[in-house]
Amino acid sequence: MDVKDGLESLARLPYSAGISRIVDRSGYSHRRITQLFRHEIGVLPKSYSRICRFQDILRLAHHSPGMPMADIALNYGYYDQAHFIHDIRDFSGLSPVELFRGCRQLNALQAAVCSGLQPVPDRNLETGGDGRRPTPRRRSHPPGDV
Repeated sequence: MDVKDGLESLARLPYSAGISRIVDRSGYSHRRITQLFRHEIGVLPKSYSRICRFQDILRLAHHSPGMPMADIALNYGYYDQAHFIHDIRDFSGLSPVELFRGCRQLNALQAAVCSGLQPVPDRNLETGGDGRRPTPRRRSHPPGDV
């Protein structure tokens, strides 16, 4: 078994299975599998599995933006909310709510572009030309009013 086979095996296994099945099938020790992954892929098998799970969650969020987050967490092997939130924050820097809101906004933007409509800008996403948020304009007071 080579690393490619290990990657394919991880992709087919449930996320909660871990690498014990790969170890069993390959004949290599747990330590050797870990060394191969680290050398060939650059991350440990568990990290690779977490990355794959996060990518799958992103795909689901994109294609099913209305799906309840609790269902998503359960479908992807999370047994509690804390681990789900932790993984989402680790990979995206966002909370699950922020991530899914962004996916819904992206879907709306894609739909508008594909239909030829001019997308309506979201005030929360507007930025200045330099990439920073514009500063709000201050209301000027008439002379003498303070």
